[in-house]
Amino acid sequence: MGTIFRGLTPRVPCNAVEEGVPTSLSVILVGTAAVVCYINSLDGGFVFDDSEAIINNEDLKPETPISNLLYNDFWGTRLTHNASHKSYRPLTVLSFRWNYWLAGGLHPRGFHLMNVALHAIVSMLSLAIFNLLLGGASHRSALLASVLFAVHPIHAEAVAGVVGRADLLCTLFYFLGFIAYCNSLHFDWGIYQAAMLLLSMVFCATAMFCKEQGITVIGLCSVYDVIVNGKQHPIRILRLLQQCFILRKISWPPGHSEQCPMITPSNCDTPVVQNRSWVETNKQKHGC
Repeated sequence: MGTIFRGLTPRVPCNAVEEGVPTSLSVILVGTAAVVCYINSLDGGFVFDDSEAIINNEDLKPETPISNLLYNDFWGTRLTHNASHKSYRPLTVLSFRWNYWLAGGLHPRGFHLMNVALHAIVSMLSLAIFNLLLGGASHRSALLASVLFAVHPIHAEAVAGVVGRADLLCTLFYFLGFIAYCNSLHFDWGIYQAAMLLLSMVFCATAMFCKEQGITVIGLCSVYDVIVNGKQHPIRILRLLQQCFILRKISWPPGHSEQCPMITPSNCDTPVVQNRSWVETNKQKHGC
């Protein structure tokens, strides 16, 4: 675990890294905070959607063929059925089935224990995420953000409710996919980079089979590549898009499309006002 947090930190000058809590101790601190905050959920039972996703779900029982997970939705209904919710999360249901088999029945304590453990792992992984986003130069800030992530009450439903397992598993592989992608950007080794990209895609697919939103990690990786790795400031991107939008919205007089060709300025950083003047000049030049 310590290798993950050290190896995935972007390269920064040695004097730029703050001296703070050692990485291994930081991971333990974040994990402990996550467990302590939600350990009281171990005494809870099955509530709300747990009744349909777990208690009444035949896919959890050992006598049900495990292949049914490939054809049924999250609630145990056939995907082709009109009443199906169409939520396809076979890996999450598989984890419920494993809990059922391990505990020998529907004993909620084991289900809740699994949720708390997953939340602790996800919280520890968030330390690597924040280190990446902060450039590795502010470990104390990353630690503070991870602790806040671990104890934030917004996670109460996902951790205390057993059906929230879908969010926890999805986030776990979501983070791993993002970390693997970032890892591929910070190394120039051809085979290693390809392996990390492939691993990132595998984690993305796994997250998607835990909960549908897992596919959005592709968008996150793309944004990170453009803004962080490509060093493109978001404001500059928005201004460029605004300029392109304004240029495309300019309409030429009817019947003058051939005499007034649209020529784009060579400098994309030209202010919008200058772009308008440039367009007007070209319109006059072509007799529009």
